[in-house]
Amino acid sequence: MNKEDILKVLKSKKSLYHLKKFILFGSVASGTNKVDSDIDIAYIEDEKRRLNFDNYLKLENELENIFKTKIDLINYKNFNPLVKLHSEKEFIYV
Repeated sequence: MNKEDILKVLKSKKSLYHLKKFILFGSVASGTNKVDSDIDIAYIEDEKRRLNFDNYLKLENELENIFKTKIDLINYKNFNPLVKLHSEKEFIYV
């Protein structure tokens, strides 16, 4: 699945899970991904409707089934500051 298709899927899932944004980052965002690369996705929650653990697992599972690969799904609030500093220029916001 190409980057544009991934962004379309993320856009469609955003309102279903009451998320403000998704952020695609890592090798897929930079265009350096390989066939066996995982997909790195961060999400920004709506402060009024947080993503509970069950919905987090459901979302991660849905994305893995759609994309047929491992998804590294993280809350942007928990993003490692050093990784953020080095990856931010490649962030693609949805």
